[in-house]
Amino acid sequence: MRPGPRPQTMPGIGPDMGPGMGPGMGPGPSSRRPGDAAAHRPVGPPLPPGLWWREPELSAWLGLGEEQRKALDGSFAARREGLDSARLALEKEERDLGPRLGTEPIDLAAALAQVERVARARTALERALLEMRLELWQRLEPGQRERLLAPPPRRPDGPPPGGAFTGP
Repeated sequence: MRPGPRPQTMPGIGPDMGPGMGPGMGPGPSSRRPGDAAAHRPVGPPLPPGLWWREPELSAWLGLGEEQRKALDGSFAARREGLDSARLALEKEERDLGPRLGTEPIDLAAALAQVERVARARTALERALLEMRLELWQRLEPGQRERLLAPPPRRPDGPPPGGAFTGP
């Protein structure tokens, strides 16, 4: 049996791109899988992952002082509860979606309403993360920001300061 004709696509629109998604916007949501790095790529300033200011080598490379590290800790601590709440809210809404899709026949109105709640919860979490990242970015001096924007230095015997950090 010969394969059927290839579906027509518009230039720059691939099979993994959703409606309205063009080149430069990345793959559409259908191509993302749980645990996929693209699905969890942070938005905002190019900061290393985790509590990067506590890593001695990276902290020294950036020239962070003790007061600055304390200020970064304070910014993180002040936002942590809100981030945890937003994450838990998203997890709850995602959990509540499963039963809506697992019934026969599917109650389309209820399922779509739950999808909307999941989308709102995800947006709230992404906004909270972006606000925290922007606050941390603002606590850095211009020269420190420039270092994070530049390619990290390579040591001949190992990774750059900060371990696995490879820049933006």
